[in-house]
Amino acid sequence: LVPLLPRFMAEKALKGLHASIDLVIKDPARKDYALKAVAVHGRALQFLTPQLRADKEVVSKALSDGWALQWADQECRKDKELVLKAVKKDVGSLQFAPQELLSNKDFAMEAIEINGLSYEFLSPELKLDRQVARAAVTQDGSALEYFPEELKKDRELVYKALQQKGAALEFASAFWDDKMLVTAAVKNDPAAFQWASQELRSDRDLWLQVCPKRMEHWKNRGEVQKEVQEEGTVPSMADPLL
Repeated sequence: LVPLLPRFMAEKALKGLHASIDLVIKDPARKDYALKAVAVHGRALQFLTPQLRADKEVVSKALSDGWALQWADQECRKDKELVLKAVKKDVGSLQFAPQELLSNKDFAMEAIEINGLSYEFLSPELKLDRQVARAAVTQDGSALEYFPEELKKDRELVYKALQQKGAALEFASAFWDDKMLVTAAVKNDPAAFQWASQELRSDRDLWLQVCPKRMEHWKNRGEVQKEVQEEGTVPSMADPLL
């Protein structure tokens, strides 16, 4: 029975979609049908009349799927609460928000509090605001990818991003040779090591941050002697006391 469960759920979802479309086709102007339809499938909003796509109750119900925002009436897309509801479901829905919201700092800070990647969709002017940028990477370090180039060179902001999301080091090429920042990234996510400079990738301390379990190996005289015999040279990772 277990393998059949995903198929059953998919069939159930498909039936729900068909039912919602059937309701809308039956009478796209009836609000009671519209509410039932979008409750089942938010994207049914696109098939409603312009009057119903401007109805905040209908739109709010449809936003159980954030992507439905694109079919909402222009005035509804200016409604801060409706847009934030969409962001909670899908941050990508912000691309359908009007510039007047995406240029508003208060709105931006609220959206970022929900999802730091909201930063991607903000106006160029707001992206340059350090307070906004800091809030974004504090919530999700991956927002660093969308920083203007000048902020990607801001050591404090980049450090904050790497503490939250080590893999964001990929987008901080100005600091690939900065041991402190690379160490912060690697402590958060060892996979970030791949973005360190060639010099830092040969750094013993940094290696041990990536592979802390190897610390005892490199302190063990017998293990080090074995590698010396096999390699002919003292391993660079060995404890200096050996």
